[in-house]
Amino acid sequence: MAVVDYDIIVPSRKRSKNMPHIRKLLPTATIFVDENEVDDYAPLVPKDKLLLHEPVSGYCELYRLMLKQKKKECLVIVSDDLEYFESRVGRKCRRYQDAGVILQAIENNINVCADLGIGLFSFEVNTGHPLAFRAANPFSLVGPCCGGL
Repeated sequence: MAVVDYDIIVPSRKRSKNMPHIRKLLPTATIFVDENEVDDYAPLVPKDKLLLHEPVSGYCELYRLMLKQKKKECLVIVSDDLEYFESRVGRKCRRYQDAGVILQAIENNINVCADLGIGLFSFEVNTGHPLAFRAANPFSLVGPCCGGL
């Protein structure tokens, strides 16, 4: 099994109030914020885990800046409104808010994808039940998205 070195980055905008919870769930994550918001985030995020960027006009530009920060083999980008990690294996859904469990799930998925030669994978947010039919959104990802870049 490949062991992949990775960084977790959390882009955030005007959600400094979420930082205590994000820091609890992902203590190793780097928080990526606009330099104009540093005063809101500095009291809540350790200096070595706060990464500033220039003001941007949209998410595509922000993504480009995040990818420029990639220093390790893998970069994991997590939303700043993460509340829990949900496992849907078997018949019972399980919700986790334990940092160790969440980080292990991320690492397991990174290593599986590396072993399979998959360069991109994603977790879907807010999919609801994986077997439910949603006419407005008939396709949803409920696991790794295979075959990326």
